Amino acid sequence: MVPVLASLLLSAAQAADPFDLVPAGALLDQAAAAALRPSQGNWVALVAEPGGLFALREVRPQLRPADDPLDEGNEALLLSAELNGEGLVFLRGRTPLSMGAVPTTLPEATWTTYEEPVVLSSGEGTLTRLLTRPFGPEASRVELLRTRTGAGRRQILAEEARGTPVVRWAGDLDADGAPDLLLEVDPGSGAELRLYLSSAAAPGEIAGLAGRFLIPGC
Repeated sequence: MVPVLASLLLSAAQAADPFDLVPAGALLDQAAAAALRPSQGNWVALVAEPGGLFALREVRPQLRPADDPLDEGNEALLLSAELNGEGLVFLRGRTPLSMGAVPTTLPEATWTTYEEPVVLSSGEGTLTRLLTRPFGPEASRVELLRTRTGAGRRQILAEEARGTPVVRWAGDLDADGAPDLLLEVDPGSGAELRLYLSSAAAPGEIAGLAGRFLIPGC
């Protein structure tokens, strides 16, 4: 993910999300950093560790100055922490997550296409896929599908997505046996990185929106 300067991190909608979500490498301006208050709460990081394994680790992130590649001289801040590997995202929430190894089905960014669904998990008679369909000129509908023998469920994640949605990671982050994902999508109001957790699903949903990070100007 290319570092971008986030001038707006939290919104009224985000305040209701179970988790604060900050991608590793994302740059914050002074206002966003002040709103984040990284010294407060319990932070964890999803980390790609040596050997190709993913894990959740408790971290104490700090803000440090960083150069904004899009605007020389701009005072940007980077949320960082000591990690044994490459961090994907930092999370802070009111819902605890179990530390340790995280089962992962999509370890690398996967672009969606109209031709092929992205398989998030498969096994024990259950298949969970992400499907992108054309939806009007230059827009897409992003759907999450789960099928079992003789049954199925469908959930729309974005009605009029712009560009090409990207699955940044998929696996079982909340350790409930069902897939979760990090999805980068532009719902028409600017790019967002969204965390969907199966354990946060409302009745009738496959996965619930648990955190998001706005990417202005992306």
